Amino acid sequence: AASGGVAEAQLTEVKSLLQAGRPEAAAERAQHFLQTHPDSAFLHNVLGLVALSKNEAAEAEERFRKTIELSPGFAGAFGNLGLALIAQDNYDAAIQVLKRAAVETPGSIEVRTNLASAYLEAKEYDHAAEAAEAARRLSPNDQDVLQILCKALNKLGRHDESLDQLKRLTDLQPIPLPVLEQTLIALEGTGRDTEALEFAEKHAGVSPDFAR
Repeated sequence: AASGGVAEAQLTEVKSLLQAGRPEAAAERAQHFLQTHPDSAFLHNVLGLVALSKNEAAEAEERFRKTIELSPGFAGAFGNLGLALIAQDNYDAAIQVLKRAAVETPGSIEVRTNLASAYLEAKEYDHAAEAAEAARRLSPNDQDVLQILCKALNKLGRHDESLDQLKRLTDLQPIPLPVLEQTLIALEGTGRDTEALEFAEKHAGVSPDFAR
């Protein structure tokens, strides 16, 4: 079992500390229980999540791999491992892990978004667009998904398609800086230089970091 023999009351204690926003306390209790239950996938996963929250990605990777070793079907383990690999810029490995996670948790918008992001960072823009489209089918108006999709489309030279998607985001106030940047790239990519200049001037005050 994923609990590794840990009593239900002890599992509940660790879960409650995590849910209360006390990761350090949760990790301390998990470490304590791990001394007598070293084969608890649940406890290793908790320690991995805490390590990831502290930007200790290598430690998190080790914990998540142990979780999978102990309980291959542990919910969220492959998705968590994928995040740890992305945090270490190991995109190829992250892609393989997240592809498996997407199969095991087909309804997870987070897994599919992270997969699209990993493809984007790996410069596999076709696959990034495909993964973003799959994520968008689960959540059509998710801002992160749309931004990944538009960036991938721009990288592929599909600027008109990118503009169509960016229209969903330009009504936001204030408009996120990545949306401004990708809209400008798409406008310039379609040869609309005058419109691009007008767009840049119009939104110059929206974000102090926005510049051509």
